[in-house]
Amino acid sequence: MKKIARAQTQQAGLSPKKRLSRLPPGMGMLSETYRMLFLGTAAALPLYVIFVYWKIYQVYRSLDDRARRLGFLWYSFQFQVPMLAKGMNEYLDPGQLPEDARAQIDNVKRQLRFVRTIIVLWVFLVLGFGAAMAFIRKYYS
Repeated sequence: MKKIARAQTQQAGLSPKKRLSRLPPGMGMLSETYRMLFLGTAAALPLYVIFVYWKIYQVYRSLDDRARRLGFLWYSFQFQVPMLAKGMNEYLDPGQLPEDARAQIDNVKRQLRFVRTIIVLWVFLVLGFGAAMAFIRKYYS
């Protein structure tokens, strides 16, 4: 691989140092920044999953025995995907719960929707930044 790069730079009449000097200033630092952003995002996604299940578990613990009979995993499925869960056995309808429980469920759903939006926008930002870095590297190489 190094031989091919050397041959290409020799054909272009550039030494390896001159070839690297064609890159914009600070490109190496941007590359390291992107690497850290990507690793940080990869570490943050499992934390997001833990946060979601923690919030759902708080709601699960505060509900009556009907939710406890379902079990946490089935209740979390119903909480996250109510449209699919309606057609299945033992569906816990939030409309039949007391007013304070419905308010708590709505509050947690609003919080999770906000956090999910932030995570999705962050992932798009990191992917867009990576695509821009790849384009800049390809353009200047």
